[in-house]
Amino acid sequence: MEDETLACGTGSAASAIIAALLGQAASPVEIITSGNDRLTIFFSLPEHKTSGSADIVYNVFLKGPAHAVYQGELTAEALL
Repeated sequence: MEDETLACGTGSAASAIIAALLGQAASPVEIITSGNDRLTIFFSLPEHKTSGSADIVYNVFLKGPAHAVYQGELTAEALL
């Protein structure tokens, strides 16, 4: 890792879902990132889990600000 991501949506969503699976949160979950952005994670958990089945999460959505942090060009030669 070269530097910290101040608003990692993937990590925020994973943290919210793990908290819900552990019974510590419910959708929607609001998270304030270290970059001070407010992210809201929406998801659905199965209502009935059978013994031995995997935890499956459905309909995961992330709501929050988006900022361009990089811009680049891809040349035709790079595709070869």
